Amino acid sequence: MGIDCVCCLLKDIGCSLEEVERFLEMERTGDRAGQIGLLTCRRCTLLERMHSVQKQIDEIDCLLYKIRKENGKNEKNEKGFDCCDKSKKRQETV
Repeated sequence: MGIDCVCCLLKDIGCSLEEVERFLEMERTGDRAGQIGLLTCRRCTLLERMHSVQKQIDEIDCLLYKIRKENGKNEKNEKGFDCCDKSKKRQETV
């Protein structure tokens, strides 16, 4: 894999410029253990963020359930709200 491709991948996964530079230095010196360590830490950070967002989604779902139960409604989008369909919104603006 080329250096440019590696840099793009590292940026895509949210690595800072400093982390990218450290990773490339590890590549130059053959420090595979260091690279694995850096990527493992990045993965852990992303996983923690994902779990945090999942908890927020679960809390929203719980609140929606309670509100709908109180209203006796079981509809997903009561007043025509369709905030989750981003692809539809993109098509309408094009």
